[in-house]
Amino acid sequence: MSGIDELRGKAVQQAEVHSKARVASLRVQLRELLKRDFRDIIRNPTVQIIKFCMTVFMGLIMGCVFFQAGADESEIYWLTNRGRFQSYYGGIVITCVAAMMGSAQTTILRYPDQRAIFVREYASNMYSSIPYVLSQTLLEVPMAFIESVIQIIIAYFMLNFQGSWILWVLSNLLINLVSASFAQFLGALANSGAQAMQFMPLILVPQMIFSGLFTPISEIPVWLRWLQYLSFLKYTGSLAYFNEFGFDMTLLNEANDIHADLVGLYIGVLLAMLIILRILATVILKRKAR
Repeated sequence: MSGIDELRGKAVQQAEVHSKARVASLRVQLRELLKRDFRDIIRNPTVQIIKFCMTVFMGLIMGCVFFQAGADESEIYWLTNRGRFQSYYGGIVITCVAAMMGSAQTTILRYPDQRAIFVREYASNMYSSIPYVLSQTLLEVPMAFIESVIQIIIAYFMLNFQGSWILWVLSNLLINLVSASFAQFLGALANSGAQAMQFMPLILVPQMIFSGLFTPISEIPVWLRWLQYLSFLKYTGSLAYFNEFGFDMTLLNEANDIHADLVGLYIGVLLAMLIILRILATVILKRKAR
């Protein structure tokens, strides 16, 4: 019996040591995953180059369509020139849409393939899900920032935006990351790129409907209005709206169902969406890897 007890004690000690090593190795896992993913970008830059070129191309197209739509005018001017305002506001929302779609489409297409690699390596106990998702996020941020800078440089001058340039970059960076998180969540649910593409309308259509671009929220049936609170395009569009028009045009704000006192809430909800969607994607990855 004493020999059995001794063996049990050694097994418990080994399990504790293994557990501690596993916790301590999360930093190492994250470092190695970052190195690998960064090497992949350097070795195969074609995807990023094409993505940046498409950002420039689409920015020029939008700039031509909404050329010089912005202007520094009074509230009375915008209330009495609804056509001009709609063109200006349309340019604001479409700029946000471009940031949203640029990251979502790339992410949702490649994520099922990346998930297959993750499932194989996770099953081999090479790393855990947390450092994997963190490494993906840490590499996405600088790429999304560069994309946002390129897009806003074009849009800001061609559309004649009046707000803060850096706030434009930050708001587009935020919607870029949130939409990529949503695409990761949907991509984790899909088993292939073809299946993932079927989810694309979920990213675009509801966001456009509840952004207020095509119809005021007050005109949407009451039993559907609650969906506006799930629209990250609505929150980002509202932030961009205040960046352009300021907080003093109360009548214009009311006419467009946008509330100046909720700006902090808009930012908080976007950050919460970013975190929650990443967590959900992580949970789905772990379940599918079992």
